[in-house]
Amino acid sequence: MRQIFSGNIKFDNYDKKKVSYPERNTLFDYNFAPKKSAAPGSAYEWVLWTDYIDANEKIPKNILPQ
Repeated sequence: MRQIFSGNIKFDNYDKKKVSYPERNTLFDYNFAPKKSAAPGSAYEWVLWTDYIDANEKIPKNILPQ
């Protein structure tokens, strides 16, 4: 995926655009999401899945594991 995003792999009939890709972790650790401060549909960024977790959220003691 890193090679595809960097434009190093050529595809016929494909207008390629280079996409920055994080150097750490794997593709599965990120979500390609719209930037919070940008206009809708104008800019995207890689966001770690752990950034979506609220560290202060308490798990109820009576909850059953799934």
